[in-house]
Amino acid sequence: MTDVMHWSWIVVALTVPTAVALALAFPFWLKGATDSIGSILGGAVVFAAGLAMMGREYIHVQRVTDACIQAERVCSFRPEPFTRFCLYGFIALLEAFALFALGLAVEERMRRRSYAREWQARS
Repeated sequence: MTDVMHWSWIVVALTVPTAVALALAFPFWLKGATDSIGSILGGAVVFAAGLAMMGREYIHVQRVTDACIQAERVCSFRPEPFTRFCLYGFIALLEAFALFALGLAVEERMRRRSYAREWQARS
């Protein structure tokens, strides 16, 4: 029996934590006085979701393995379980990098708005 990874969970891992993290971070970014608090809170959401997705995948792998043992069949996984866990970890890491980069851009834009037009750098 071969267990193939469901790509729908990867889509969930790419969209839901990002949307929740952005919804949490934007109010802090727009305040302007809280520096990186929004990015830190959003990053915590993204990493917690990554760990939750790894845990969900671990439970799935264990259930499939137990079913194969009960049926006395050989199981194989595509991709391997370690690769599945790494995939969710890399997704969370990339989402956190993107969140912090966006946070820096928003904070820079808010900082530039506080200067008079004559002093703003033209880019």
